[in-house]
Amino acid sequence: MFSMNREESIKRLVELGKAGFYPLFDDSWFFELAKNNTPLNAKQQEKAKSLIKRLGQHRSLERQKTVLFSMPEEDRNIIMKTFLKLVEGSILDEAPQLH
Repeated sequence: MFSMNREESIKRLVELGKAGFYPLFDDSWFFELAKNNTPLNAKQQEKAKSLIKRLGQHRSLERQKTVLFSMPEEDRNIIMKTFLKLVEGSILDEAPQLH
């Protein structure tokens, strides 16, 4: 994972997420996210693009974690919601009968 380009890095994280492994996220963040699991609005969706791009600028998992841990909670929640949607979309693409 350390020598991947940005897109490959995100794709690999999605693949790990499909297996139930989320190496970037602290477990406690999921509990907080579950308490306030509202859909992203249009402004947050736009912000998600720039946040994912910012995260993708770092190829190593450790650097990505550092960036994520340094973000405000609101930004982390936006990334987590976006990432979980990417994982969900990938699962549904592979198993259309789940739609």
